[in-house]
Amino acid sequence: MADITKIIRGMQNGAETIDNNFNKINQELGILEKFVDVIYPVGAFFISSVSTDPKDLFKTGTWARVKGRVLVGVDESDTALSTSGKQGGSINPLSQHTIIPTSGNFVLARGAGTNHWASASAPSGSYAMDTEPSGITVGDNTNHNNWQPFEAAYIWKRTA
Repeated sequence: MADITKIIRGMQNGAETIDNNFNKINQELGILEKFVDVIYPVGAFFISSVSTDPKDLFKTGTWARVKGRVLVGVDESDTALSTSGKQGGSINPLSQHTIIPTSGNFVLARGAGTNHWASASAPSGSYAMDTEPSGITVGDNTNHNNWQPFEAAYIWKRTA
């Protein structure tokens, strides 16, 4: 262990800046790298509002950006979330007719040369109504906004 005492004396004399002294101590002991290894082991996530690669901040490790994903806690009782690293979901889910709620029963009523949509309950009155069973289309099978409330941030995962 070389010049730790010289570095400390330099700090006491004010001969060098704190940054220079920290860098010298770190070079001698590898303190920062060891600290980052404890706080951010391989597999850990680093989240920030700044786009700087954690390798540039910490001077150690290999980091991969996580893009367009939200972190969700593992739930072993749910197969979709049962293990770390599983991915799912969609930014633009396509609506399927099976998820549109029922909209009631309708009948196309023809009378006096015009067509009218009416509810399935019979109208009152003493006249006859010619009805023809028909269907209507509900929903248009287009994308819908299904996003949870969010705040975008830079997410990095340590890979080495």
